Amino acid sequence: MTVGEIALPSVFRVLSGAHRDDVIFDVAMQTTAPGYGYQVVNGATALPEYWDGATGYGSQDHFMMGAIEQWFSSALGGISQSADSVAYRDLLISPRPVGNLTHAGSTYHTPYGSAAEAMPLSASKPAPARRATSRMESP
Repeated sequence: MTVGEIALPSVFRVLSGAHRDDVIFDVAMQTTAPGYGYQVVNGATALPEYWDGATGYGSQDHFMMGAIEQWFSSALGGISQSADSVAYRDLLISPRPVGNLTHAGSTYHTPYGSAAEAMPLSASKPAPARRATSRMESP
């Protein structure tokens, strides 16, 4: 499949919604083009404009490939907004293990305070979804 910067977030959303996070993980870890891993092994320290990584042309600090960031926090890290929530008031905490990862964690800064999740993962037994209400602590 070939997609551009406009479709990439939708492709990741559809794959994750169909519980095919393994495909997104493979794209993240792939060390051949196209793949995020390819960018890393070729010297990219930020998201480049092209899948080729830090090849010397195009922008070397370009967020168009940043669609994976949402997947890291909402699927892999497990912090997402519940369907009936507004402004991340009600959260769904449900990390989804993929590949050979042994742990995952995520922090998301909501208008009500920070939500954080960190737990060991087991690819054979995904963590159950938990519903939580975010609360802000003030001094």
